[in-house]
Amino acid sequence: MKFSFKKVVIWLLAMVVVAVVIVQPGTQSSKYVFQVETISNTCTFDEYQQQDVRTVGDSILIVMPIQTATPCYDAEGTVSFYGNDVTVNLDAVKKGEVCVECVGIVVARVTISNLDSGLYNVQINTPDKSLTYNNMKIR
Repeated sequence: MKFSFKKVVIWLLAMVVVAVVIVQPGTQSSKYVFQVETISNTCTFDEYQQQDVRTVGDSILIVMPIQTATPCYDAEGTVSFYGNDVTVNLDAVKKGEVCVECVGIVVARVTISNLDSGLYNVQINTPDKSLTYNNMKIR
């Protein structure tokens, strides 16, 4: 099988295009760890807990209250990256148990760790609010 210079150049350009598509500039390396856990679920009694968003080492830590119809919910969420812009979508899912009748609050703790060094803009979305934190410094 004989390769011409033109075929080799076309093949190399095709490989570059594939590499650019696979390693898009809008993605964080796959080594990050994303975790959401419910740290409390109670009746609110008109007490609304404050959110806490900060960086520690190579991590972004978020503690976020989510208002619910009853306290019988657990927190769940997703994260997406576009460069150093991070979007965290939080929601509450109903547990299948009989529950006390009161307006509930579920407090989620989110950890995004093993992040690359740099400044991050973090958008947090819950069913009742959206918050943005800019220039959060990692290491």
